[in-house]
Amino acid sequence: MDERVGIQPHPPRNGELVKVTYNGLLVQSGAEQVFLHMGYGNPWSGITDLPMQRAPEGWQRIFPVQYGTKLNFCFKDGAGSWDNNNGQNWSVDINQHELD
Repeated sequence: MDERVGIQPHPPRNGELVKVTYNGLLVQSGAEQVFLHMGYGNPWSGITDLPMQRAPEGWQRIFPVQYGTKLNFCFKDGAGSWDNNNGQNWSVDINQHELD
């Protein structure tokens, strides 16, 4: 990804737990809460906001990858400020091989 965002494993597979770590603009500006705004595909579907937890590396969220070929996401704080990667969001291809 980049120095602000990490995802493990990369790329995730359908049915697998993925950890997203965020240490970007909202963290630098002192956000008291950060939410992962995420969805699947293009256009986005299954859009949801997931609260993230503070960690030494920044803010983190673990969740299962549910479907699709692409995971899309950006971040927002409790005050309504967004970090959407200058309007490009972040996205990662989803490995289509199901877990055994």
